[in-house]
Amino acid sequence: MIERVPDGGQGGEDSLKNLVLSSLQSTGFWSFVAAVVGIVALVAGGAMYFTVEELREFSVSVIVIGIVLVFLALVLSPRAIAIFLVGRQGRYGSNIVVLTIAFFIIVLLVNFLLYRNPTRVDVTATRIFTLSDQTVQILEGLDGLVRANAFFVPSDTRSAAAQQQAEDMLNEFTRRSNLFSYRFVDPELQRSVAQQYGVDSFPAIVFEDLEDGTIQNVQSFTEQDFVTSILIVTGAEQKIVYYLTGHDEAGSTRDVLSGAIDEDNGLDYAIGGMQRDNYRVLPLNLKQDAIVPDDAALVVIAGPKQDLDQEEFAALDAYM
Repeated sequence: MIERVPDGGQGGEDSLKNLVLSSLQSTGFWSFVAAVVGIVALVAGGAMYFTVEELREFSVSVIVIGIVLVFLALVLSPRAIAIFLVGRQGRYGSNIVVLTIAFFIIVLLVNFLLYRNPTRVDVTATRIFTLSDQTVQILEGLDGLVRANAFFVPSDTRSAAAQQQAEDMLNEFTRRSNLFSYRFVDPELQRSVAQQYGVDSFPAIVFEDLEDGTIQNVQSFTEQDFVTSILIVTGAEQKIVYYLTGHDEAGSTRDVLSGAIDEDNGLDYAIGGMQRDNYRVLPLNLKQDAIVPDDAALVVIAGPKQDLDQEEFAALDAYM
């Protein structure tokens, strides 16, 4: 006689279904889920808070949600949480959780310390992102709020390199002083802001003393130009050096947008050195101005190829 063995497949499916339903109806199950999700939210929120400044507000919300979920887990079934923690499997699971949390805490502490004390290394050949000691001293000595308003058109590809250069430099300035800030303004979308600062050609950066409203517009984006503008708007005393023009003398050859210079025919390195020492360096054409300005600390005549006329000699003689 052949006996038919009952098919256990349906019974197995029913058992699995009953197990799932009983778990979903159990407060212990939801308590465990809430605890796990809450811990993950706390760790993820903490990581975002210390590592991504732009997501700080969002990370605080995630942390609050994590705290609520952990509290809810304890309220729903404290007994289930206790059993999980003291049971054999629970102890193994608890060890993994503790090690994971400890790892994230160490990562968060390292990121927090780096965020509070950022260390950056300038590996460029010309160290273009390293501020001079004089610039750092000026920024650290600010006693009022200064802001740079950078007017760039995002769609203008011709000024993209200049915008990146300006942003890199401005970011270095903010790292040196909490009193310095900057913002980028699209003059095509915010015409009223551009008109408020008297900006009618782009790109341009307007430095502003936020306490008395003094502004200074620059269209050359070097460290020296920025420092000079800060000194002007804050009213700091700055000596002025003039270099003579109009006789094919050596002078500034730096391109405003690209920063390229003519090393063989320019005074750019000398001008840069004086600017790094916080001198303001300006061109002077005696044929047009007729006199040397009273604020001149020095007049540089760099190899003129044409003779000066009597009026120019008289102006220099009067200055000396």
